[in-house]
Amino acid sequence: MKRLIRLAMPMLAALVLVVGASAATISFTDYVPGPGTGDFTTLNFTGQFQVSQFDPSQGILTGVTITYTSAWQNVTSNYTNNGAEEGEARLRGEFRSRLTSVGLINQLTTIPVLYDTGLQTVAAGGNLSAGAASGSNGPTNATIIAALSAFIGTGDLTFNLIADFLVSNTFVGSFNGIQSAQGRGQLTITYDFEERNGDPIPEPATILLVGSVLLGLGFLRRR
Repeated sequence: MKRLIRLAMPMLAALVLVVGASAATISFTDYVPGPGTGDFTTLNFTGQFQVSQFDPSQGILTGVTITYTSAWQNVTSNYTNNGAEEGEARLRGEFRSRLTSVGLINQLTTIPVLYDTGLQTVAAGGNLSAGAASGSNGPTNATIIAALSAFIGTGDLTFNLIADFLVSNTFVGSFNGIQSAQGRGQLTITYDFEERNGDPIPEPATILLVGSVLLGLGFLRRR
């Protein structure tokens, strides 16, 4: 009986290799405003990411991860005291983005405050400035609210990005000025799936292999 098992194991192992599966991943990336990684547009802005669905011919989808990054540059805020007397001013700004896709995602991300001067005294005719040269909120994994089946197909998925440069200034006196900023977004969708291993043996040969295993076991048992 031990000899029977020893002889049968190589054939059974070969069969497992034929029908087995292995884990794999594939990713797709898009940009707003795009298509390059370094493109920026004036805030506030809206845009759309277009990424491919998971093609079911590649295997069985087991998981989805959506990661997006919002970035900014050239943030400036400059106000002048136009009054005849000194006044007070506080300049404060932050960047916020919302990623949405009907039935898939609805997530708000607020980046920590870009600048905050605190309340300061500004002489008549004087000005107060603040800014942030560049930065980003780092990769953020979005919370998926859809079943895996929503990501399967041969078309594209659309995700909306809404980005806001939020200003919450405080003035005591007569001030005027400007603030501006530029931003962009990047989204990557990663599919985890089980793919079939390479199949060097066509289906008829697989059936023949199963038959050989069974015949071999029967022959050895008769002996």
